[in-house]
Amino acid sequence: MSYKWCPGKNTAKYLQHQVSLLCSRYDLTQTQFAILEILNTKGELLVGEIQKLILSTPGNVPYVINNLIKKGYVTKANEEPDKSRSRISLTSLGKQKILEILPAHDDLLTEKFGVLSETEKKELLKLILSFRDGLEEK
Repeated sequence: MSYKWCPGKNTAKYLQHQVSLLCSRYDLTQTQFAILEILNTKGELLVGEIQKLILSTPGNVPYVINNLIKKGYVTKANEEPDKSRSRISLTSLGKQKILEILPAHDDLLTEKFGVLSETEKKELLKLILSFRDGLEEK
């Protein structure tokens, strides 16, 4: 069954579904992609930092990280003296994987947002950032 998009309805779900389909073509889940992307951007991070940055539930992130470790995309090192804190970093294979998928991800978003004019894109970005800033203030 294919996913059909109704104009003006479920736009976020539609985009999320498209990204999910893209990730699956690269043998990744959306959360795995998000973790690889944030590690590629920010560098080595604590598990809790990753959880906050990708807006995920605390219990899900360690599970996803363990799967990324099994695939050889990330490594985990316990921080001294608090061994309950783990630092996660990309391996060279993980770096290769995220660099492989990012152009396709960018192309997908460029295609989907291509229905908007440059002026509309700028206005949308302005509104999204304003909305985000308003949420962060609360």
